[in-house]
Amino acid sequence: MSMPIETERARCQAFTLVELLVVIGIIALLVSILLPSLNRAREMAQRTQCMSNIRQFYNADLAYLQESKRWHVPGFFGNPATQTATDSPHYMYNRIWSVPREFRQALNQPTVTDNVRFGYVTKDFMCPTAIATRAWENMSVAAPDSSTGFWLYPPHVSYGMNVEGIDEFGTASQVVPQPPLITRTLIHAYMTGDVKRPAEKLMWADAIWAMVNVWGSGVQPGWKGKISNFDKIGETQVTSGGKDSTRTIAWRHRGGANVCFFDGHVEWLPKDKIYSYDSAGNIVANNGLWKVME
Repeated sequence: MSMPIETERARCQAFTLVELLVVIGIIALLVSILLPSLNRAREMAQRTQCMSNIRQFYNADLAYLQESKRWHVPGFFGNPATQTATDSPHYMYNRIWSVPREFRQALNQPTVTDNVRFGYVTKDFMCPTAIATRAWENMSVAAPDSSTGFWLYPPHVSYGMNVEGIDEFGTASQVVPQPPLITRTLIHAYMTGDVKRPAEKLMWADAIWAMVNVWGSGVQPGWKGKISNFDKIGETQVTSGGKDSTRTIAWRHRGGANVCFFDGHVEWLPKDKIYSYDSAGNIVANNGLWKVME
């Protein structure tokens, strides 16, 4: 019996198993070629957005300087060690550099009355890489603000301001010398005259917390005598188990961090430029980058 014409035509038009395997192989090859390029393009876009953010922080600091006359925006207010039971449990969330009115206005950020989110910002001022790697945390702390209706995010999981030399005390070996005639136990900020060689001194950087200092640059021991190296901490906020991330700079962009200097220029620095090495190959502080007042 002869095969019906329609059935024979359908069989002739169908792909054979070999042809399907060839097509699948070609598609897989193209994906393997294109995917790294797409990943690099995405990483570059995230890095560019991040650099734009910290540059805008610098511009906002200029606006703050116009009002304060000689003070840069404070890294933070008060001393966490003196926090009392009557203070908000979010003490450090609403006492950081993103709180001052002039700074927020320069960034076109909403005025927030919710005392938990004074310093929170809109998502466009978050490091996109930090959001991608810490989605679990941002989902739990980001929320629509009751006073503005905006979805606001905590900048302290993205960026930190350098407070080296104006910080609270860490350990006995990390005592911060205060400049003469100035008490900085409440307002931790630099005066314009404090900053030596502004083109060489770090001001803002990718970070795990709102503040960074030389003890969070990768040296050991780190802040408060604990481990504060990003390679050993990662994106986790931790203050226990021999680790402390509250001053840690984060090299989350291809093994380096985006940083802004006190003259306003922005760079990507590899981690071995954020710290230095001694003659034995040990990680030591890069004081030329961190110590603003020297």
